Amino acid sequence: MESRHTLFPLVTAIDRETKIQVTGLEPGRAYVLRGTSMHKPPHLWERELAADDTGAARWSERFPLPGEYLLDLFAPTAQRPVMTGHLFALPEGLARRIPLRCDFHTHTYYSDGRQSPTEMAIRGRELGLDLLAITDHNRYTPTLEAISGAGALGLNLLGLPGEELSFPTWHMLSIGASAAVMDRFNSEAGQAEVAQAEAALAQRPLAPGLTAAEYAPMRWALDRIHRHGGKAYLCHPYWVASRVYHLDPRLYDQMVADGDLDAIELLGDVEFEDNLLSVARYQDLLLQGHRLPIVGNSDSHGVEHTYGCHWTLALAEERTGASALAAIAEGYSAACSVTGPGGRREGFRAYGSHQMVEYALFLEREFFPLHHAICQQEAQAAYQVLYHQGDRKEMLGHAERMAELYRQSLACAA
Repeated sequence: MESRHTLFPLVTAIDRETKIQVTGLEPGRAYVLRGTSMHKPPHLWERELAADDTGAARWSERFPLPGEYLLDLFAPTAQRPVMTGHLFALPEGLARRIPLRCDFHTHTYYSDGRQSPTEMAIRGRELGLDLLAITDHNRYTPTLEAISGAGALGLNLLGLPGEELSFPTWHMLSIGASAAVMDRFNSEAGQAEVAQAEAALAQRPLAPGLTAAEYAPMRWALDRIHRHGGKAYLCHPYWVASRVYHLDPRLYDQMVADGDLDAIELLGDVEFEDNLLSVARYQDLLLQGHRLPIVGNSDSHGVEHTYGCHWTLALAEERTGASALAAIAEGYSAACSVTGPGGRREGFRAYGSHQMVEYALFLEREFFPLHHAICQQEAQAAYQVLYHQGDRKEMLGHAERMAELYRQSLACAA
């Protein structure tokens, strides 16, 4: 049975005086609090507390070590705690960041998906997403339709322009760009630019066996995405298509050597072993000194499919798409996944730095279930508005509830 006790905040800064509140206690009763750091047992402190007439206890505490703390609350003479609260302490700069669930790779019926951009936006919110990019194959306008549709509904979902550039031996996501990329590639001007890129590449060394003609379209795409202010994310590097890896490994080597790739899609809609190979290659790159940012994406082609099974946790300074992209570029991201279909919370995994993974595990267990419940209610209201059975004004209440959850949970983000 779900506990009736609540503890806020869930996250604070290291060695910062933090006001803590526990609710759901017996009014007027005395309790003993014992706190433990999971990083340095038996680092333990103990204090006496008393619940007020509303069943709430309040006090201030400092948490000197990073990581998770266990706050056990005992009734006098009891051997077992009536509740165990969990709190995570981070360096001040990280504690102020806002955790956002992002998916930068999804499709609609404008390419090989099955739903409209607006339907994908609502379903994304229902699955707990804070930020979404629609990335139809070689199509830019569907993502604008998703952003417009979500805005018209009052959906509290951030949107970024997206496009999946689809070539015979590689795919790349253009995220946040101000204009389409493939429309330019298919024009005479674009082909002339590719030819210029090939001529320039012929004058410098490339990965063994790689020719300037093979690399020129990718080089052009990277430059074009950046010219439009976007981020270039490499898709599913170990996806098996027609019994071979779709991405030419020489292209992967050259992109890494050039250092212009903005992130690697570490997890996505491929076979489990393909994702494992992607993770293994990323670990090799780290050992070689390459610090490439990482993302996880569903690559979903419908509202069911893999939607909600792979995503990016980004720790953004602000709740904006631009801030989320900046966080990923700075290394404040983790690639996350669950094994249950439809985003069921089973077999949660996270990949990234130790600090990011430890924090991601905590958030998935303690914060995102609360976040997810609000998202589901908001999405249901959005469906009602979409089908003209609800009032758009109701959407404001869900946005306010989410803002309050962040204020309560993150002591430094208010």
